[in-house]
Amino acid sequence: MLGAGLVGWSLGCTSQIHAPHAPENGETVYLVNAALHSGIVLSDRPNHWVEYGFGEYEWYAQDQDAWYRVIPCVLWGTQGTLGRREFHAADEDAVRRAAHASRVDRIVVEQAAATALRIRLQGLFEAGGEPLFQPRYNMSFVQFSSYWFLNNCHDATAGWFQELGCEVSWRPVRTGIEAAPEVD
Repeated sequence: MLGAGLVGWSLGCTSQIHAPHAPENGETVYLVNAALHSGIVLSDRPNHWVEYGFGEYEWYAQDQDAWYRVIPCVLWGTQGTLGRREFHAADEDAVRRAAHASRVDRIVVEQAAATALRIRLQGLFEAGGEPLFQPRYNMSFVQFSSYWFLNNCHDATAGWFQELGCEVSWRPVRTGIEAAPEVD
């Protein structure tokens, strides 16, 4: 029984994000988790936030989420998508409400790294062609990369947090991502 648990743990599991220790010029960003999806929320000016997420294009952008679509999405790679939406929020509680996520984790990172990532993601979004707005998620989507079980939303989100100077625990197949408990 223990052996099966260890195999399951090593093959598919939740990664933890460890924030950089005491950033000199800290800025708050958020990890958002909604059901099986994760993403990042960055600020581009006071009280204005931009959420980015990665997923499968037909599933998210075209709202084709029938159960039988899981197999091609996961097993052989399909068109990926970069999603983006903007919202206003004056405080952390408002960010949590606006994110429409089951879990929102606050992480403080170096401001320069957050600015660089936001600019890079915005550039990728702009280079992705004409955005498709999906009212179900209140997000706009562009085609981006390839999506499959070894390159999913949790992998993209992990990579973004690594760009922010965070340490992210490695898993061969990520089935989730969360912020590690803060240590004083």
